Amino acid sequence: MRIFYSFFIFFFLITHLFAQSNEPSVFEDEIGNDNSYFPLPQSLQQKKVSNTPVANPPAVKAKSIFLSSINIPKSVYVNEIFKVDIKAIVAFEDISNVSYSFTGGNQYEFLNKGTAFKEKEEKRYILSLYFKLKDSSASLPNIKVTASDKKGYKESTILNLNTPKIVKLKRSADFCGVLANSLKVLKYKTTRFDENSYMLS
Repeated sequence: MRIFYSFFIFFFLITHLFAQSNEPSVFEDEIGNDNSYFPLPQSLQQKKVSNTPVANPPAVKAKSIFLSSINIPKSVYVNEIFKVDIKAIVAFEDISNVSYSFTGGNQYEFLNKGTAFKEKEEKRYILSLYFKLKDSSASLPNIKVTASDKKGYKESTILNLNTPKIVKLKRSADFCGVLANSLKVLKYKTTRFDENSYMLS
């Protein structure tokens, strides 16, 4: 019996050792196999950075001309002459010229052509414009102001002029075509017409 028991233990040990020699080690890939690969989760993987150069955005130059309109009347009559003052502030240095032009508008007449901006203070300019609107559907133009410096740099800004309310008078045979706020007689001459009347001229 003792011999049988010893033989059984010997057989068990031989079988156990043989089984271990054929079983793959859990550490073999980590230590002995250089081709092992354990992928990281996508949240932990580094994203590939493109080597393509990113173009710099174009530089935006700050606005340097500021315009405003002064004294535009709220309402005018058809063919009434009225004045609009344009105020311009030019913020850059070495200003050589400040000019203007008109865009848009219809059925208007610009009366003082050739007028120019006048510098009232440093970098502050004023322009007085006289207009006449020829119909109740007329509209004032927009004014484009261009300033330039001594180095050749130019900048332009457009100001929208608000058209006042236009009142159209009824036609009358006695209307002389003159519209005015007041009438003042500076010189006059009287001539006797008859016993009861005088002529004033």
